[in-house]
Formats: sequence, structure tokens, C-alpha cells
Amino acid sequence: MLEDMKARAIGVKKARGMTPEELQGRIVTGLLYQDQAKPEFTQNYAHLLQRIGAGDE
Repeated sequence: MLEDMKARAIGVKKARGMTPEELQGRIVTGLLYQDQAKPEFTQNYAHLLQRIGAGDE
């Protein structure tokens, strides 16, 4: 099963230049979507700690 998945896997950069017919039966891997507008969890957590006064000990 893993060998079949490996054989059908194709990177997203290569897939962008292929037609839907060529992508039939393939598994597209890689970063498909990235939302830059959302702050990272650790940034939110640090801000929360500052707001509640944790770390002032």
C-alpha cells in the first residue's frame, strides 16, 4: 500500500503544470495552502500571558 502511494504521489509545484487528466489518480503532496493572516499560536499565547500578568513572578 505504501509503495502504491509513493508511486502515485506528486509534488504540488509539479502538479501545478499538469492538466486534470494527468492528475487523475495522483496524490498531490506539499504545502497546498498557507494563510499568512493568522498569527502563530505561540505569539497568541505570549500575548495572553502578558495580559493576565503571568511571568511577572
